[in-house]
Amino acid sequence: MRDQISQLDGSVTSIPYGILIANIAGSFVLGGVISYLSEFEPVNALNIRAAWGTGFCGGLTTFSTLCAGIFDLSRHGPISLAITYAVISLLLGIVAFGVALFSVRLVRSLRVES
Repeated sequence: MRDQISQLDGSVTSIPYGILIANIAGSFVLGGVISYLSEFEPVNALNIRAAWGTGFCGGLTTFSTLCAGIFDLSRHGPISLAITYAVISLLLGIVAFGVALFSVRLVRSLRVES
């Protein structure tokens, strides 16, 4: 899947948006899975987390692809673009993870109130 998404990317002199989107989506899914497990499935958390975290999210995202993208940008374009890509990737990944955590907790609180 990551390979298909990476085909959205242009040249090595522009931000690889496909990889950026895949990494943000993976961060969101992982945040949701971890939050869901802690809220609804604490007994099965380790097995499910391994399957979704390592399996699905690991297949969708990869740190090495992020690093390769940063390296390519630094070699073929302005270093400021490589730094921008690195910072945007990290910040948006953290935000996506946090939004997923918050969303699951919000659903949990709405279910408790009902």
